[in-house]
This record gives sequence, structure tokens and C-alpha cells, in this order.
Amino acid sequence: MENKNFLDKMTEKLSAVLSPIGSKMMSVKFLAAISDAMQVVISILLIGSFALLIACLDVGPWQSIVTSIPGLVPLCFTLNTFTSGLFALWTVATVAYCYSKKIELEEVLPTMIVAIIAFLVITPLTEDGNIGLTWLGTQGTIAALIIGGLVPKCMKFLIDHKVNIRLPEVVPTFVAESFSVLIPSIIILAVLGIASQLMANTAFGDIQNMIFSLISTPLSKIGLSLPGYVFVRLLTVCVLWCGIHANATFSAMVPLLVAAEAANASGAHNIITYQFFCITIPGGAGQLLIPAIIGAFFCKSKQLKAVGRAAVLPACFCIGEPVLFGMPVMFNALLFVPMVLGTFLADVLSYLVIKVGLVGTTTGVFLPWTCPPILNAALSFSTPVRAVIWNICLLLILFVVWYPFMKAYDKQCCEQEAEAE
Repeated sequence: MENKNFLDKMTEKLSAVLSPIGSKMMSVKFLAAISDAMQVVISILLIGSFALLIACLDVGPWQSIVTSIPGLVPLCFTLNTFTSGLFALWTVATVAYCYSKKIELEEVLPTMIVAIIAFLVITPLTEDGNIGLTWLGTQGTIAALIIGGLVPKCMKFLIDHKVNIRLPEVVPTFVAESFSVLIPSIIILAVLGIASQLMANTAFGDIQNMIFSLISTPLSKIGLSLPGYVFVRLLTVCVLWCGIHANATFSAMVPLLVAAEAANASGAHNIITYQFFCITIPGGAGQLLIPAIIGAFFCKSKQLKAVGRAAVLPACFCIGEPVLFGMPVMFNALLFVPMVLGTFLADVLSYLVIKVGLVGTTTGVFLPWTCPPILNAALSFSTPVRAVIWNICLLLILFVVWYPFMKAYDKQCCEQEAEAE
């Protein structure tokens, strides 16, 4: 009983600290909009990634087959250019759309179009007067997020303060919305246009370069550094333990990870990328596939066996909610420890094996976050065999971390079930 009381007290204290943090972050509409937008953008990137995988996969006779088909390789690279290569453009459009929905702006589609135009207004032209792809790709990600949030917010403010043309209700909706955003659009684009011209006379040369120099580069160095990344991951696990979706804290990291992944497709060698993140979360944030396996095959408790067996298959595809809520891991002080320790070890050890060269970096191929462990490593790393071996080793390490805590929890559950009977 003393042990149980101690765990109950620990659970209450952890919950009192972590729940308000998660709830506060979950209420930030802009972060929620980024989370929703990234789900859309990543689905677009999958097209280009599979095209890149077809063109660049070097296994057995595959390259001979691919190169023997006229036009296939150029087509694959074209698809990649217009998906991953235009990452910032798709990001600004989807963020503006999602954020407009979150702040209950009625003129959603016109606002999205204005956001795209605004992003192009601050994008410098090439010497021959064309729009270059440099800032439309991953290099313009942070600018895309800023514009994607700024335009709907300004549009909402101006319309709410009646700085717009209001037509009678009998006018069709799409016509009324077009006129409603007309004056706000002129104001927003004019301000950005003037700011862009003023910036041309500074050392930065343009707004995109200023954002990249002052915000994107420092943010990437902090967020994609091992300490910064691990801190966010641990915070995410703490919030998840409270039953709050991991995106509440991790959504802001996703654009950085996606940009780093896309940069690897162009020859960069970033260690912490989107696919790096994916191989370190078997069963979703918190590695919930591991307790599902232990519950299903190594526990005696009827509850843990039933939940584990039902949850193993979804957890293989990174759907960990059955484990989180059914076991439960949520608000379970005993299982909080392996969640945090496992996350720390998964991130740090995976980083180190890549850093020292035992495993290569990711190739820039985007796979769905639901892609099972091992398969993900096989398809997304430059050294697939070694990546698979490491992924298996990581699963074993996480198993060792979780096992004693799960067995202790199993003992508690068995005692409770015996008392109930």
C-alpha cells in the first residue's frame, strides 16, 4: 500500500505541473494551425519523395531498370522539384488556410490566395526578373509560416473593424467574400511591398534573406541541435503522459524537421530530420509499441494482456492511443519513467551512431509517419542495412528500459485483479 500511495502522490504532483503546460500550448491556435498544415504538406511531399526513391534507389539491378526507361528519371526529379522543391509555397498556402479556419475568418479561400501573393511579394526576383526556386523551397519555410499566420490575422482584424466593402446578403457568397477582402488585401500587400522596397536598401537586400538570417538560421541551429531537439521531445512526452496530443508541443518542430529532410535530398547531411524523428518513435511519441508488446506477451495481468494484444497492430503503425488510454500509460507515475528515459536514449543514441558514421544520414525521402519501424529505416537512410540493424538494436534497448517497469505494473494489476475476484 505504501508503494501505491507513493505512486499516487507522484502522479498527482506530475499531473499538477504538466497538465497546465500542455493545455496552454494546446490552446494556441497558430500552433494548432501549423500542426494541421504540416499533415497536408507532408502528404504532398510523399509524392515527390517516392519519385525521388524511384530515381535514386540503388539496390541490385534497380538503377539499370530505371535508366533503361526513357524520360523516367527526369520525370521523377521534376515531380520532386514541384513538391519538395516548392515546400515553402505549399506551406504558406496551407498554414493560411488552416489558421483562417482556427480564428473563424469567413473569407478563407481569398485569404489563402492573398497569403500566397504576399509571400511572393517578399520573395526576391532573379537578375532576369523571374522568381527563383531558392526561397520557394525549404529555405523560405520560416517566412512561409510567418506570412501564413500574419495575413489571416491582419485580414481578420481589418474586417472586424469594418475596413472592407460590405455587400447585401442577397449577393452570392463567393462574390461577397471577394469584395470583403479587397481593401484589406490592398493594405496588406501595399505594406509588405513598401517594406520589401525599404529592405532592398539594407545589408540584407530583401525580407526573405532577413528572416532567414535573423530567425531561420538561429532557430534551426537551436531546434535541430541535439540539446534543443531532446528538450522539445522530452516536453512532448511529458505532455503526452497527461493525455494531451503530442502536437501540442511538437508541431512547431515539424517544419524544421521537414525542411532539414528536404535539404538532405539536395545533398545536405543533416542528422536530425523528419525521418530521424520517425525511427525513434516506435508506436508514436513515447515508444508505445514497446509496452504493447510487453503487455501482450510478457505480462500476466488480464488487463495488460488484453490491451497489449489489441494495441500491438495499431502501435506498429505509430498509433499509440490504445496503449496510452487503455493500459493506461496516461497519469501512470510508474510508466512515466520509461517514457522519459526511453525518449532520451532513443534520441541521443540514434544521433551518436549517425554522428560517428556507424549509420548514414537520411536521404530526403519522406515516408508516412505511420510507416512501421525497420521498414522506415530501410527506405529512408543512405545506409539501409546498417540503419535497419540499428533500428532493431534500438527496439531491444527500449524493450530493456520498459520491461522492469512494465513487470512492476503487471504485479500491481495482478494484485488488484485478485482482490476484485
